[in-house]
Amino acid sequence: MKRAFATILAIFALTSGGCSTVNEPHQQPDLESELAAKGSFLDEAARLDPVVEEMADAVSAVVPGLTWRRVREGMTMPCEAVPGDPTSATAYKLPNVAFDGIIPDELWVTALERVQAIAAGVGATQLVVRVDEPGHHDVKLLAEDKTEFGLGTREAAALFSQTGCFLNPSDEQTPGS
Repeated sequence: MKRAFATILAIFALTSGGCSTVNEPHQQPDLESELAAKGSFLDEAARLDPVVEEMADAVSAVVPGLTWRRVREGMTMPCEAVPGDPTSATAYKLPNVAFDGIIPDELWVTALERVQAIAAGVGATQLVVRVDEPGHHDVKLLAEDKTEFGLGTREAAALFSQTGCFLNPSDEQTPGS
């Protein structure tokens, strides 16, 4: 009985919000101001698009004969700017890059190093290794603002990217409003 009560008390303590200071009235406008100052996610996508192409070209330069093309349209997606509120902002997934073959194991490290160097230029320096096995590699490169790039290879290589969090389009104010 005591264990059940302690468990309930612990769950209540974790969910009742000792960490909800982001939602205090004086902090919410700061977040909105910060997101508004970043501009639109479409402007950021336009800035990142040539970076993604540079990454794709770098991988192709490492692997002889490997070519790439853009697949899938870009799309918006929810982004958690306010902890606990996964729809508090918007991010944009840029069109993926699909390569016509794999990055061989013996060239993986070189390809990854080149992509890392390019990603570092836009602040994405945190490497998260999701899979690192012979014939199957998958990593993410993350920036503090939640911009991310991913590179992987298994049956074919692929590169993805998305912006960090931006104001939801419905939250953006038009001039004079």
